Parts: sequence; structure tokens; C-alpha cells
Amino acid sequence: MFFLITYDRCNSKLEEIKTFPNEKIGDAANQRLKLELNNLKRGIEREVVILDARRLARGPSKSSGEPRAGYIQQIQPDFALIT
Repeated sequence: MFFLITYDRCNSKLEEIKTFPNEKIGDAANQRLKLELNNLKRGIEREVVILDARRLARGPSKSSGEPRAGYIQQIQPDFALIT
């Protein structure tokens, strides 16, 4: 599963999360590009990213306890930091 996430960094606000099954990664990438171009045309600054849930599920490294790439650490109830 993939997540298409739109985040307003200036206001620290998560605006939207859409999910896509693994076989629809192309659709997620196309939608991300459309959102990025639309935001650019309108002068809106937003972070638009795609996250791969398979990487998120691994959790912290067993040896060091440090987060692995793509692991979500909860830092606020409505926002998660991707490390």
C-alpha cells in the first residue's frame, strides 16, 4: 500500500492522506504530479509525498533501536515525522 500525503508545512497541518494499493503506484505518482503542478500554478506551498507502507511496517532497528528509513515516529496526535 502507498500513501499520498499533502502537508502544509507553514501551518503544521496535515491536509490529506489518500491510499493506493501496490498495483496502483502509477496512479499515485500521476496524482502527486498533478497536485504539485496545481499548487505551483496557484502559488501554494505544500509538501506532497508518496510513502511506501511496506517500508513503514518494519519499525525501529532491533540492533540499535534507531528508526529505520521510512519509519513513522508519532510526534503529535495529528502529524507524524518521517525519518
